[in-house]
Amino acid sequence: MTPSPSASSLHRLSCMPRSVVFHVCLRDEDILALGLDSQSAPLGLDKSAWLRHELLLHTSREPSLLSWLTDLLDLRYADSIWRVRSTCVGQLSQKVMLRIGRHPDEEFAGLLWALLSDERSDVRCLGIFWCQTWLGQVLESVGRPQA
Repeated sequence: MTPSPSASSLHRLSCMPRSVVFHVCLRDEDILALGLDSQSAPLGLDKSAWLRHELLLHTSREPSLLSWLTDLLDLRYADSIWRVRSTCVGQLSQKVMLRIGRHPDEEFAGLLWALLSDERSDVRCLGIFWCQTWLGQVLESVGRPQA
């Protein structure tokens, strides 16, 4: 039996896009459902960020969780996946360029997951580019003094 293209979507992502997916597409309750605890977060560290850090570590020790998380995201963002898979790369690229710099919301998360889980390598590369751009903007904003 051949797995569907997205069956191993999280398995085939490197650490950076996987981390972005964990931050943008997963909710705290998704991670807590796995039995991870935010109470062990170091003082002063955001509990939501700590959960995602713990999830990255946990999935490196328990790779089978990646399949469960992939299924969860495939179900959550099924509409976005369908739209992306029926859209040409040029149109997707335009859509991504319009979203760059915007705050992540459910539409952002769905589009990002759909790009990264697509079987077309040029579409996945577009998703990875978006992850790099988003992460760069986040890191840049952290370094800026608050007004």
